[in-house]
Amino acid sequence: MIVIIDLSKETTPSKYAKRKGVTVAAVTNWIARDQIKYRHIEELGLTLVEIDSEEEKIKERRRRIIESFLREEENGLLDIEKGEGGSK
Repeated sequence: MIVIIDLSKETTPSKYAKRKGVTVAAVTNWIARDQIKYRHIEELGLTLVEIDSEEEKIKERRRRIIESFLREEENGLLDIEKGEGGSK
């Protein structure tokens, strides 16, 4: 049996998690819920995920989390500039 893996199109869940800045558990959950394209190669005991194939709702949720974090950071910096933040 010959298995061809195009590393520009698919990777392991662990490497994909690192690439996306999420946990391996998150990628595993996406696989379990069929929210990301993947294939399992039984003979190798290997699961591969297709790069950037997660559903749009996952991308949108991650986008909202990042935007929220950036707003909090920006607000924190504004508070510090006004002298309202920091430790006493």
